[in-house]
Amino acid sequence: KEGTPTVFFDDCVHITNCCANSHDNEKFAGEILADFSNKEFATRDGQSVVPLADFFPSVKATVSALTQKAFPFMEGGQRNHGFEYCGMDFMLSYSEEGLPLAYLLEINAPPSQDTATGLPHAENLHNSVLRDWMDFWVI
Repeated sequence: KEGTPTVFFDDCVHITNCCANSHDNEKFAGEILADFSNKEFATRDGQSVVPLADFFPSVKATVSALTQKAFPFMEGGQRNHGFEYCGMDFMLSYSEEGLPLAYLLEINAPPSQDTATGLPHAENLHNSVLRDWMDFWVI
């Protein structure tokens, strides 16, 4: 379309799976800390924390819509006295008007709880999620 800038994509730059590329330092950026409550960059344990507060409404709307549509097909809940445990991957971008948008890329059920780096903050987060998850089990 006339007047539209031409965009060229580098075929070597693409969305990559963190764990699948952790063996290659040229492709792997490391574990990235992000916080949906932050509006400004911060530092935690010496690592930068990416502020994602502006994207939270878009992520929340997607998860809400997905939950409402998928609920009749879920296996957890009262029917089997269980629950669904999922991980969701989003790509973050901005609309032409500059509004923050989160695009759902995939849902992992169950999500991996491995970290690719062994960084203490990443290991602590994953271990905390697993501890909380196991606290819900009744034996």
